[in-house]
Amino acid sequence: MGLQPHLVSTSQEAQAGALYFWRINQMFGGGRLAGSPGVGLAVAQHLAAFQTALWPRPETMQFYQDKIALRDLFTRTGVPAPPSWVVQSLDELEDLLQRGDLKEADFPLVLKHPYAASSRGMRSCKTLPEVRSVVGQWLQEHQVPCLLQRRLAIARDMRVTYVGGDIIQGYWRVKASSEDLSSGSAGGSSLDFQTPLDEIAPFVRSFAMATGIDIGGMDLAFPENGEGPVVFEVSPIFDLNPEPPPEWRQRPYREYKETEDYKQRRAENYALCAQKVIEYALHRRGHLFVDIDNTISDAWKRIQRATIPAWPGSSFGAEAHSPEELAKDSPLPGAQSALASLTRDWKVTYLSARGAAGAFEATCGWLKKHGFPNHGRLVLVSTPIEKLAYLQDARSSGRPVLLVDDLTRGHHLAKPLPDETMRNALLSRGIPFEVFDPFSSSWSLLAQRLLEQALPLHHCNK
Repeated sequence: MGLQPHLVSTSQEAQAGALYFWRINQMFGGGRLAGSPGVGLAVAQHLAAFQTALWPRPETMQFYQDKIALRDLFTRTGVPAPPSWVVQSLDELEDLLQRGDLKEADFPLVLKHPYAASSRGMRSCKTLPEVRSVVGQWLQEHQVPCLLQRRLAIARDMRVTYVGGDIIQGYWRVKASSEDLSSGSAGGSSLDFQTPLDEIAPFVRSFAMATGIDIGGMDLAFPENGEGPVVFEVSPIFDLNPEPPPEWRQRPYREYKETEDYKQRRAENYALCAQKVIEYALHRRGHLFVDIDNTISDAWKRIQRATIPAWPGSSFGAEAHSPEELAKDSPLPGAQSALASLTRDWKVTYLSARGAAGAFEATCGWLKKHGFPNHGRLVLVSTPIEKLAYLQDARSSGRPVLLVDDLTRGHHLAKPLPDETMRNALLSRGIPFEVFDPFSSSWSLLAQRLLEQALPLHHCNK
């Protein structure tokens, strides 16, 4: 197609209103934060500085490589997870024991580094009598809080990768020995891609909705006591290990990782995942139609100049929509930045009744000059009622549709009148709309409300 991606590495290079896709891992900042507290939060703050629409949601990165933050999230949202405790000192451990919050029935335990990847820092603690010495040695070695988690009796766990709550890959990680703490491939585990994905799909979808992490790789298990599934952790950044050819399926997966076949299949997996992420980001968005006159532009002075015989008067002349006059409008406060903030969750289209010759070029130029996002996504009609055809057509896609419009008429009068014909037509067709009053409405408050509406609207639509 002859198209080139617009790649950016700094906030200064980003274009307002564009939707950017990103991927960052623990080597962010040269790897200086890898394994340290706050690496995910640092990435989230770095992305927020771009002040443009980003996907996946940057705020989900606060949970990246932070098992303590995930533990709090799971507790808050009711996600089933193995019982766990966090201690920063032996005094805190002693308090747990004295209160009976950690007792003999909770053993054996596995000690986990809350900020490390690849099972680094994992250690077993089998009995209550040894917990003080084991935890004390662990704290001395790692100098970070220790996550104590009840060790489950499992020979395998499952890695599930999902986009928009829909599973795109899943496999069992089968331990080399049931005594192994970790099912990671570095420990000699093998992968089994024969998984009951259809059965766990509802659980994964509800997990994504509950946590707000709608793109991720999650680790879950089905304990031998029949309880489950339970979630160990989820990461908004994840690997995509490919299914090996038949001759490798009974061998340690770490050996297959050394082959060229692995590298090729892994790259193909990443390409497929990227396609799914982009499709989800674009198709999940609602369709937001925005009027121009007295909705994002201050058209009153222009209308007053064209009113016949003088404002307030009986009508206004055709020069009110001449290219020269349209160019003189000022944007309403906050309209540009508000619409730019909505482009991640809403596809913005400008829809206005401006039927004069030359109005399209003039309007497009005005939008571009004043920094409005997606200035080329513009539809002009001759009368307000003609907007209905575009709104109804957008609804046929199955995505949420919303019109923001002042919905008034008689702008040549001392006080404009509600456009009851248009409002009733919208109501009768079930098309949602927001009435924007240029004198009392706030674009910043409206944008905040639309962002809050976006997530439940999209989940309902799905």
